Amino acid sequence: MKKEIEHRFCVRDNAWQKKIVDTLEMVQGYLPGAGGLTYRVRIVNEKAVFTIKGPSDATRLARNEVEFPMPLADAQFLLDTHQTGALIHKKRHIVWENNQRWEVDVFAGENAGLVIAELECDTLNSIENRPAWIGHEITARKELSNFALSQRPWSTWTEAEKMTLHSDP
Repeated sequence: MKKEIEHRFCVRDNAWQKKIVDTLEMVQGYLPGAGGLTYRVRIVNEKAVFTIKGPSDATRLARNEVEFPMPLADAQFLLDTHQTGALIHKKRHIVWENNQRWEVDVFAGENAGLVIAELECDTLNSIENRPAWIGHEITARKELSNFALSQRPWSTWTEAEKMTLHSDP
């Protein structure tokens, strides 16, 4: 089983935009889960994937993850009939810097205005050579996970709460 090790960061400025190598349109939603598992249906550029994620480990950086391709019509049916909360709409920009593949998510819909950078890693080690446009790490901020944003979108946050994105938790 694949172990997802992911670091998430706030974004300081738009300097990353000069280094985009690809952009993906994404819509995703979450199905009711049990036992600490998260069930996600994601459509990316007309292809669908069903993902099961386990709970985060003690580091809050790693979790078990398994993905399965699924027919687009089945994915759309599940999102239309069984997903909970708001759909997540975003553009994922792939950015290469310092020999690292960054994913910068620019949210739309009910989460418009939110921009988060992610870096998937092979180990739990801290990240060296962060680009200047990367702010502080927000990986441990559960309220900023995609699942949490589907349940309580960015548009419902107060201005004071939004300001906490740029401060330590």
